[in-house]
Amino acid sequence: MSYVVTQVSRGDIHLTDGISAVRVLGEGLLPPTPQDPSFVVYLNSFEAKDANGVLLPMDDGTRKDVIEAIQDHFAKQGSVVDFE
Repeated sequence: MSYVVTQVSRGDIHLTDGISAVRVLGEGLLPPTPQDPSFVVYLNSFEAKDANGVLLPMDDGTRKDVIEAIQDHFAKQGSVVDFE
């Protein structure tokens, strides 16, 4: 599936693939230079839910798709994202 970032706030990022919704926790930052991260994603905070709000298991492939979608979103804005 292909995920798309739908919302970025100071504390989380929301994504969807049209079927499930994913929320990833992190921190929005004010980078001193364009080369510094503007957001830090916490890799242990991924949460996926179906349309009814039921938690879904997240396998490594899905996690990789979500990370790539987040990287693409920030790259299109000329920003850097870090993963911890």
